[in-house]
Amino acid sequence: MKLLKRTLFQKLIPATLLVALGMTAQAQVGDRWSVERSIIPQDMEATEANVVIQSDGSINVTFRGGSIENPELGGIYFTRSDNQGYSWMKPEPAVSTAGIVTGVTHQLQTDGDNLLLYVAVNRLARYELIQYLSTDRGQSWRETETVFSSIDPIRSMVSWRGLGRLYIFVITVRSRPTGGDEHTIWLVQGRASGAYWDQPVRVKNFFADSISSPQLLPPELSDWPRLYWRQDGIEDFMLQVGDASGSTWRILPLPNPPDTQRGGVMEDMGIRYRVRATEDRQLLFNRTDDQLPQTTLLTTVPSEVESDFLKLVWQGEDNYTLPSFLRFEVQLDESEPVIWDATSYEFEGLSNGSHRISITAIDEAQNRQVPPTVRNFRVQVPPVPEFVTPTTGDLLNASEIKAVWKGSDNVAEDAPLLFSLKIDDEEWGDWITDTEMTVDNLEDGEHGFFLRAKDSYENVSKEPATVRFEVDSEPPVSVVEELPRDWDNLQAVWPDIPNYKVEFRVTGRDNRTAGSDLEYRYKLDDGLPSAWMSVEDITSLSGLPDGTHKIEFETRDEAGNVQSPPTSLDFDFNTPPNTHLWVDDTNAAGRTYRFQGKDSNSNLSDIMFRWKIDEDGDWSDWTIETQALASNILKGVSHGEHVLYLQARDSAGNVDP
Repeated sequence: MKLLKRTLFQKLIPATLLVALGMTAQAQVGDRWSVERSIIPQDMEATEANVVIQSDGSINVTFRGGSIENPELGGIYFTRSDNQGYSWMKPEPAVSTAGIVTGVTHQLQTDGDNLLLYVAVNRLARYELIQYLSTDRGQSWRETETVFSSIDPIRSMVSWRGLGRLYIFVITVRSRPTGGDEHTIWLVQGRASGAYWDQPVRVKNFFADSISSPQLLPPELSDWPRLYWRQDGIEDFMLQVGDASGSTWRILPLPNPPDTQRGGVMEDMGIRYRVRATEDRQLLFNRTDDQLPQTTLLTTVPSEVESDFLKLVWQGEDNYTLPSFLRFEVQLDESEPVIWDATSYEFEGLSNGSHRISITAIDEAQNRQVPPTVRNFRVQVPPVPEFVTPTTGDLLNASEIKAVWKGSDNVAEDAPLLFSLKIDDEEWGDWITDTEMTVDNLEDGEHGFFLRAKDSYENVSKEPATVRFEVDSEPPVSVVEELPRDWDNLQAVWPDIPNYKVEFRVTGRDNRTAGSDLEYRYKLDDGLPSAWMSVEDITSLSGLPDGTHKIEFETRDEAGNVQSPPTSLDFDFNTPPNTHLWVDDTNAAGRTYRFQGKDSNSNLSDIMFRWKIDEDGDWSDWTIETQALASNILKGVSHGEHVLYLQARDSAGNVDP
């Protein structure tokens, strides 16, 4: 019997209707609901909504709302989805008549082909329940009948369909000054097509200050649904039929009220659809979705990849979730999966060996793609050898060279690389783990070293590392000449000493390096070698102590070969003192000639002087005296003009010229 009642109730309520106008949706075990998303433009708002499914499978939604900028111009709007809620048509006005009663949720029904819309309207003198009909899938609506009319305001209404007929509970309210307004429940019924409505029947009266929007509940004792409401915000009641014909009804307390929600849930072909208007006036839609999403890989993955980088691009598809809202679980081998929002992923640092990539699409209802999209491939990145020394372009000056190298590979495990060295046109050497080798007996000239590497997967470097260099072991030779000295013409203003210096020019030749590109350095006596300088530079020495000196020159070519033995020269460096002569008339004994000498290598007391009158005169003896009376020097000199010559001699015997 209970099974029969459940079947009859499913006939009373639309075959696809589970919850209409706020009835509780009892989801079946295993149902997966998609994420709610808005189905109206951002510049529109909605305060109530209803949903029905026509025989063609289209989802039809009516809602009360309008433009956010002009809410006073609102009415009842209609929108439709022909692809199970995947996309929706732009909402269009269905009913925009004046006087639509605020707070009374409109009703939406269908006989399978046509749409029926019920709206409570205030006609000033009366309150009427108007039926609107659309025979073209919601494109146009026309008023067809007044289903109910009363002088009392319509408080609410609830509709359902069953056994080929339409039913509507209408609740009117009559205010009482003393409080406890009188509420009257009416039952109106007509054909499923919306034609030929019976006269309304008064079902029950009750008194309350306020009631919530009534909702239909499944039947308990008959085939008729129950009507539930909350009274005065604290007590729950239900209207229950008293007999199978529906001619008697009673109001009973409801100890355990259902968990209600605004909106409607419809079912079609095993899929449930729900639409609701939120408190912030959004119109949200979602549906059950047990169909698995799919992934189509757009990137062709070869069986062998010669790179540690791989970028995959794919596209996701789902029966409901939009592609931009799909998520993807990306996993490489046994690593931790990554949840990804984009439709491309870059794998970096792939090690050599076999790999497995899987992509699992996840829709908004948390359905996971089964099986995932899988690609197997093998990474074969060859190792890369590299010479450390020598380097290309090196000019080396030894026939024995130490080659040093290194290598990098793409192998995850710590396995050593193997190397093979080839010298010039010789055969490739054996595979070794060494990273250096001394190569001897290299002749002067150009040479080439070549290096290959092999990893533990037997991958061999695609191109050998190459270094080309030149050996030049023959040192240069040099010729050194001292440049002429011009000491006799050197002058200096007393008390300065003339800058006496010696200069040397170096020239050289080499088997490879141009003479002008040679370098040289010198060592004076037992001193340290100078810095290397170009052969185009002149060596200039000054301030040396008097005596004989030894200077050695070494030249160096571009290969670094140094001349051996060096070119050696001995030279004398003896600088005379500078002499100063002046007349002193302050001496009481008479005019006096005073002498002074300055030398770099002698004390003043060691300097001796001599003089003569005129160029052809005779020199006096050397004396350490630094003055002489004019009368003594000029004794016996004839009258007339004469020239007095004075010379100084240092302790080494060098005479001022």
